[in-house]
Amino acid sequence: MTLPFENNTNAIVNKLARRNMQSEKRRNLMVIVAVALSAFLICFSGTMGTSMLQIQKNQIKDTYEAT
Repeated sequence: MTLPFENNTNAIVNKLARRNMQSEKRRNLMVIVAVALSAFLICFSGTMGTSMLQIQKNQIKDTYEAT
């Protein structure tokens, strides 16, 4: 039973729900991109640190003054 002072808000609710889903998808995509970039940065910095240590070891390998 619909009373005379009730409004049909189904269209507005559906529109708001659709916009909310789109913003949630966008937010989830940004989170995935941020996690991927941070993982790349951590791996890159670890690789660079290991590489620098290896270069330093190679430079002083045959110099007995440094050891």
